[in-house]
Amino acid sequence: MTTVSHSHTTADYDGWAVGHGGIHAYFEDAVVGQFDGDLDYLVLKESRTMKNPPFLKPTTVVEKMKILGEISNGEMARILKLDPVKKKSVVVKEHGMSLKTPAEREPPQVAFKRMKPIIVTDMARGAVLLAALWDEAYVAAGKPKLGAYKSYKYPFTVDFVKPDYFDIPQASPEKLPEKAK
Repeated sequence: MTTVSHSHTTADYDGWAVGHGGIHAYFEDAVVGQFDGDLDYLVLKESRTMKNPPFLKPTTVVEKMKILGEISNGEMARILKLDPVKKKSVVVKEHGMSLKTPAEREPPQVAFKRMKPIIVTDMARGAVLLAALWDEAYVAAGKPKLGAYKSYKYPFTVDFVKPDYFDIPQASPEKLPEKAK
C-alpha cells in the first residue's frame, strides 16, 4: 500500500527543485517501510473517522481525484518541513546532462516518528476514495449478487497452458541427459 503522494501532484515530483532530491522514494518507500504489522489497522481506524470528506462531494471520478490531489498538494510544504535533510540535494548541468546528488537525510526511522500521522492520513484518504469508487461502480452495475462469487472457481478448465511469452530453446535428444530421454 502506498500513500496518495503529495509529490504526484507537482512537477517537482522528487524534490530536486527545492533541495529535497530523492524525497519520493524516501517518503513512499523507506519511511512507509518502517511501519510494523499495524499499518492496515491504523489506516482503517483513520478512514473511519473521515465523515463526508470534501473529495467525495463532486459527482465525477475525475473531480473527486482532483480535489484529493489539491488536498495532498496543499500539504507539500509540511512534508518538506518534516523531511530530515542534513544536506540539500544538488543538480549540476554538465555537457548537456543533469548530474544529480540526492539529499542526505537522517535514517527513515527518524522521519517515521514525524511523518507517521500524515502517511496514515494520506493512506486513509486514498482508501476512503477507493471504497467510494467501488461502491459507485457496484451501484452503477445494478448491485449484482456477489455472494455466490468464488475467486478460485473458473468457468473453464484447461489441462495445460504453455507459456508463450519467452522462447525456450529445444534441446536435441542427443544433448539431453539420460534421465530425460
